[in-house]
Amino acid sequence: MADEYRVYSDLADWWPLISPPAEYADEATHLAAVFDTAATGVREVLDLGSGGGGVAVHLKDRFALTLVDYMTSEGDLRQVIETAFANCRPGGLAVFVPDHIADTFRESAGGGGGSDAAGRQASFREWTWDPDPADDWVQAEYEFVLREADATVQVVRETHRLGAFRRATWLALIAEAGFDALTTEDPAEMRGQLFLGRRRLTHPGG
Repeated sequence: MADEYRVYSDLADWWPLISPPAEYADEATHLAAVFDTAATGVREVLDLGSGGGGVAVHLKDRFALTLVDYMTSEGDLRQVIETAFANCRPGGLAVFVPDHIADTFRESAGGGGGSDAAGRQASFREWTWDPDPADDWVQAEYEFVLREADATVQVVRETHRLGAFRRATWLALIAEAGFDALTTEDPAEMRGQLFLGRRRLTHPGG
C-alpha cells in the first residue's frame, strides 16, 4: 500500500512545503540529546521509520544517517527492532518514537502547509482515526492542495495506514531483541511516547 502513496513518489518534491522541516527542529534537538546519553559516542544513525525525513534534515550534519520507512504489523515491528539490535554496537542506543500508541490513541484532525521561493504553495488537512481498535494500525485521511507558481492547482486525496502498537508490545519486543528496554514520557518537543533500547557493553552470548 505504501508504494502507492503519491507523496512518496511523484509528489515527493512537495513534501517540504506540505510538512516544513522547520517544524521538526525541536524534536531533532531532543533526539540528539538522547543520543548523547549512549555509553559510546553515536556517529551513525539508522532511522527505521523516517516518514518524510523532517527530523533527519536537522541531524544530517552531525550524524551519518540511513533512512527507511513504515510498518503496520507486529511482524514488521519485530523485524525492525531486531534489525536495530543487529546494527547497534555494544553500548549503543536504539531510540523508538512512534507517532501513535494504541493505549492512548485518540482520533484527531489538523492541517498545515507552507510555500517556497519559487511561488509554490501547499496545504493539507488530516483526519486520523482507528477503524478497528483490535488491530495494530490506524488510518489517516489526507487532502493536499498543491498550487504551482503559475496558479495551477491540483487536489490530491490519500488514505495512509500508520502503525499503532500497544506499549506492552513495544517493551516486550525491544527486550526480546536483546536490549535493556526503557520508556520515558515525551516532552513537548516530541510526538508520542519514547522507547529506548540500550545494548549492553557485554551482552550474554555475544
